[in-house]
Amino acid sequence: MKKILILLIILCTLTTTAQGELECDSLFSCFSYYESGEVKFKGTADCQERAHGKFVEFRKSGEILGVGEFSHGVRVGVWITYSTLEKSSYVIYFDKHGNKIRAEKLVGDLIVEAKEYK
Repeated sequence: MKKILILLIILCTLTTTAQGELECDSLFSCFSYYESGEVKFKGTADCQERAHGKFVEFRKSGEILGVGEFSHGVRVGVWITYSTLEKSSYVIYFDKHGNKIRAEKLVGDLIVEAKEYK
């Protein structure tokens, strides 16, 4: 069974609202590791432990596999995945609700495939 170690390092302070609810206006650093100890991904999470902000995913070799951004647990904006075997990259565009808008396959700067989503 593959164990994934996730470390959350507190970088923020929690405050209490007038209603007594906890509030957090900062983020936690978030890391995941392969069994070998190499970093699998790194990014940030909100107080409810949802991915929030920029994320970078790595191959076991340490090369960057992909980059993107989350908004409170939802993929948003542009996500890029790099394929070393095909020497290409895949770009997927998400709206603010996490819905795919468009996907492209690029070789160099040339778009060789594209798909629109509705």
